[in-house]
Amino acid sequence: MGLLDPVLDPLLGLGAFWVIVIISLAASLITILVTKFATNQEEMKRLKEQVKEHQNKAKELKGQPEKVLEVQKQAMQANMEYMKHSFRTTLFTMIPFLLILGWMQGNLEYAHITPGDSFKAFVDVEGNFSVNVSPGLQIINKNFNNITIKALKEGNQFIDVLYLGKSYTKEVIVSNEQVYADPVKTFKDEPVKSISIKYNKLKPMGDISILGWRPGWIGVYFMLSILFSILSRKMFKVY
Repeated sequence: MGLLDPVLDPLLGLGAFWVIVIISLAASLITILVTKFATNQEEMKRLKEQVKEHQNKAKELKGQPEKVLEVQKQAMQANMEYMKHSFRTTLFTMIPFLLILGWMQGNLEYAHITPGDSFKAFVDVEGNFSVNVSPGLQIINKNFNNITIKALKEGNQFIDVLYLGKSYTKEVIVSNEQVYADPVKTFKDEPVKSISIKYNKLKPMGDISILGWRPGWIGVYFMLSILFSILSRKMFKVY
């Protein structure tokens, strides 16, 4: 069990998209509040206005490259000072956010298997083997090392590979919630090297695309985080 599982796992019942909405909103609010109370907002406001002034001045000095260069240098110095203040927020939030991203990677990378779905399993072994599945699964086809399986009912199901008198088991979770077993189970120093499930990549927005692009969890997360961050900065007047 991961560190964040007790806190975040209950959200999975809401569906992947709403999990990402809630986490990105919470992460944006935390970042903004930490920025507001852990940094010198008056100084950051002054530096931000100073950068803007230098940028406007540089536009007015078109045709005077030496003066433009000097103004741009001043703008860069002010921007560097601003970044130093902003880095305090990163120090406070980096580890929690890495843990959150790790949890999302582990729970939102693939689409879950629901009753009625068919999926493929791959057995990494050289030689003929037999395979059995628990009652909640049904073997549709076996083609060399590839097995097509249909999920019949919810629950923790199992694939049992029998090779040279020994059994190798891989768990399969069938659920209407966003839950799935690890894609690969390896067997160290065994003739059966691994059993893997070929999941479909999760598309939290379903069939909705952006100019033909259907983002995965990380794309949706960053788009929402940017949106919520912009709105939160305006709401809490954070610089």
